[in-house]
Amino acid sequence: MPTDIAAILALMESEGKDAAAKVLVQASEKLPGLGECLDKARTLYQAFRDLDGGQPVSCLPVKDRAGNLLPLLPYVLFRLWKWTDRNQPNVRALSAFMESDGFSGFLEATDVNTFGLACRMASLLRNADDTSAATIQSALHRLLGSDVVTRQCYSEYVLLLGKLSGHRLWNVPPLSGQARLSVEDALRCAGGWELLMDAEGNPRPVVKWVGIGGYWSIRFPLDPRAAARAMDLLASFEPTKEQAKRIRPVTEIERQLLYRHLPASRP
Repeated sequence: MPTDIAAILALMESEGKDAAAKVLVQASEKLPGLGECLDKARTLYQAFRDLDGGQPVSCLPVKDRAGNLLPLLPYVLFRLWKWTDRNQPNVRALSAFMESDGFSGFLEATDVNTFGLACRMASLLRNADDTSAATIQSALHRLLGSDVVTRQCYSEYVLLLGKLSGHRLWNVPPLSGQARLSVEDALRCAGGWELLMDAEGNPRPVVKWVGIGGYWSIRFPLDPRAAARAMDLLASFEPTKEQAKRIRPVTEIERQLLYRHLPASRP
């Protein structure tokens, strides 16, 4: 007889809520605590049914209230996997989940890999129609703005999400008050510039979202033409003279290119 919430949810999924409840209610008199677990399982079962239909909920448990929710991970992943299915995604459910109270605490309590979830959502965005794209983009911005993701994701991961989305994730300027993306980590490897510029050297839409706070350890592309375009982009951020002098090119050709495109970097 299941005696925890995860097992009860599994029984409800396999047998149906009413049939499972009938068996469990009969057993609750003999098993202390089963009645309370049954009530919590019913609440979560209905919550995910509401989310399936695109209705936000306010009853998602978090670690502080419900203790360790790790056993719920398979059940939660089953739902998230269905909602992010490439062939039949449930965009309304994704949006409703991100609009629900305490969704980030629930993800943390159940130990969901939030960056993996963000990657799946970004991949959906690549081929979505305009209406679905706007919904997915908004949901992803809420996920990326949540505390649990902010603590776990480095800037290059966030830029990678832009690439996975076909550069549709950051295609509008940030609203007033929204934090800009820091790209220092991405620019410490030459390949990071591919996330900021296309093959012709034109800035990608994500550039509207980024800011550079540190100008040391920046690596430029090996190709001189690509390096020159990268330096032009760097100059568009208008670093101060002190910041520009912190840039340390690796090769002499990089140094000469930098002096040409960023005169403030000259000794």
